[in-house]
Parts: sequence; C-alpha cells; structure tokens
Amino acid sequence: MNQISPRSSTAPSTHSSDRVLFYCFLALFIWLPLPLGSNRTWAISVMEVWVYSLALFWLVLFFQQKVRFTGVFRASVVPLLLFCLFLFWTLLQSIALPAQLVAVLSPETLNVYQSTFQILGFDLKTLPLSF
Repeated sequence: MNQISPRSSTAPSTHSSDRVLFYCFLALFIWLPLPLGSNRTWAISVMEVWVYSLALFWLVLFFQQKVRFTGVFRASVVPLLLFCLFLFWTLLQSIALPAQLVAVLSPETLNVYQSTFQILGFDLKTLPLSF
C-alpha cells in the first residue's frame, strides 16, 4: 500500500536558506531595540539595509521556487492592494507635475500655488498635486 507523503514533489520544501532567512529576520527583531540609547541615524541605516537585504533574498528564493506565498498572504490580498493603492496615491501627490497638468486635475491647487508663487517671486513650472 502506497502512502501519500505530506509533501508532494511539486510543492517546494523548506530549504535551509529559507530557515536562514527566518533566523535573520528574528535577529533583526532582537537587534532593533539595542541602539536606542545611542545616535540613531546609523542604526536606522543598518536596519534599512538589513530589511531590504532580507526582502531581496526572499525574492531570489521565490524566483528560484524555493519559497512560496502562504495561505495567510493569499487571504490578505485585498488589504495589501489597498495599501499599494495608498502608496501610489502618496507618490502621485509628492511628484512634481507640470503646472498645466495640475490645472486640469485640480484647478484650486493651481490657484493656491499661483498666488503663493507670485508673492514669493518664483516661476511656476512644476508643483506637487496635493489635494
């Protein structure tokens, strides 16, 4: 009688590199509160490099099909899409756009910037689209 193993041949198994990634993630949480009593600029920089390195490492493992999305991640697709929409909205408002485009999208914003720029004597070429 053949027994079906819990791991199928098509499902990626837990590799040691995935475990290394998890332990590096845990080490990040242990390390994060340590530099709170010192100058925090270097600590924030180290943390950012650490987080981006972990994300890059996970992406490499994902494209090599050594890790996959979990059920929890798949169940949270809607909140993640809403968060991405929020990030796009923030990006849209922070990028300097041509004044003609801002006039089409938000005429009131253009009026506020025009009056302010005239008082200060600046040239109105590009401005952010902030509602």
